[in-house]
Amino acid sequence: ELICFQRSGYTSVPGCLGQGVTNFNYCIEQRMELRGTQSSPSHELGLCEGDCDNDSHCSDGLVCFHRTGLEQVPGCNGLGISDHDYCIEQNMELRGTE
Repeated sequence: ELICFQRSGYTSVPGCLGQGVTNFNYCIEQRMELRGTQSSPSHELGLCEGDCDNDSHCSDGLVCFHRTGLEQVPGCNGLGISDHDYCIEQNMELRGTE
């Protein structure tokens, strides 16, 4: 389900890369909560699930997002565990017209 992310200026848009158009709002997928606490998982991890070390730990179509501390995980809600990495969808560039 898509929701409207309202922003001012060039606020970063969750789950997206790029600068986009200033003051434009963007449709984003409703975010899932971060989950999982395992290091070296024994199964493929799903969306917003961690702790992954590389893309092969994630289900098809997902990549491992490596973060520092409690950095926001694109497309996911929550803080998770500090320095744990989570599986996310590959990001799309922001698109908009002036």
